[in-house]
Amino acid sequence: MEQYLQELEFAKKSIKSAEHMVAMTYDVINDPKLFVTLAQRLFSANISIMRAILFFERYQRKIPVFDEDFDHRVES
Repeated sequence: MEQYLQELEFAKKSIKSAEHMVAMTYDVINDPKLFVTLAQRLFSANISIMRAILFFERYQRKIPVFDEDFDHRVES
């Protein structure tokens, strides 16, 4: 499987997990600390989406090969 598809699947799982935390778990627990975990899941989903876009563009040969570090991905 192409790397951009793997990143998209990870992002989907992270978003589904965050949605479940808001819709189901927060109603039961009522703990504001849960929002920290929610923010982390959404942040990792955003990073995965950004990586998927870059890997897809690299797969289509529209951009050159890039480094895997965060700063270089943001600059691309």
